[in-house]
Amino acid sequence: MARPNSLKVSKRPGVAGLSPPYRAPLYAGDTLPTTPAFTLLNASLGWKPAGLSNRLSLTLTANNILDVTARRHASLLKDYAPLAGRDIRLTVAIRL
Repeated sequence: MARPNSLKVSKRPGVAGLSPPYRAPLYAGDTLPTTPAFTLLNASLGWKPAGLSNRLSLTLTANNILDVTARRHASLLKDYAPLAGRDIRLTVAIRL
């Protein structure tokens, strides 16, 4: 067995010379270009009024507060479509 960095002699008929050994990537990520790291800052605040705590709730949610450009490394669209930017939502839920 040849060492990973050594050359091997071809033993096929009609082929002469040396050829470098084939080294397969360990996983698909080895063949992809690198993606810059990112950190997202998310926060959520919920409130239920005392008298209506079983029926009404308000939630304020903020995602990607710092509006960072983020891309998923394994996504086929990472070079074309980054993750969503800043997103702020106010949700009102009423149980009937």
